[in-house]
Amino acid sequence: MPHTASFAPWRCAAEWQRWAQPAGDIGQRMAAAMQHHFARAPHTPLLIAGTDCPVLTPSHLQQAADALQDHDAVLIPAEDGGYVLVGLRRSVPEVFTEVPWSTAQVLGRTRERLRGCGASWQELPSLWDVDEPADWLRWQAQREHGSHGTPWAAGNPRAVP
Repeated sequence: MPHTASFAPWRCAAEWQRWAQPAGDIGQRMAAAMQHHFARAPHTPLLIAGTDCPVLTPSHLQQAADALQDHDAVLIPAEDGGYVLVGLRRSVPEVFTEVPWSTAQVLGRTRERLRGCGASWQELPSLWDVDEPADWLRWQAQREHGSHGTPWAAGNPRAVP
């Protein structure tokens, strides 16, 4: 992977690792990231977050990490039927297979996959991501009005056995 000026500050951070993304759909790429992570740090939980969710905050990440203390997985659903974050306490490869990616069925199918392999999970309140022009306009409107908060603050996480 070539180094570019935009990544220069990250080269100095010893705790950050990066590697080339494999070919395949988003599920195959997330599965590869999960396998890579747990091969190197089997007792360290993993959070995988989309980069298209501008309202995802450090607080959300902390709540997701906290959920992994008591659950095998954590999800932050997206309003469009997918999810903006998946966290895993252990390797659960089933969660990334047989999922119709980029559809409104992603979250439901992911729940089925988790249930099918006996994993416990917690879902945090939904956020929204930027997939369509209307989503971008929504983000711009929030930025213009100084509203960087999310509807999450009023939500309560729920555990799923």
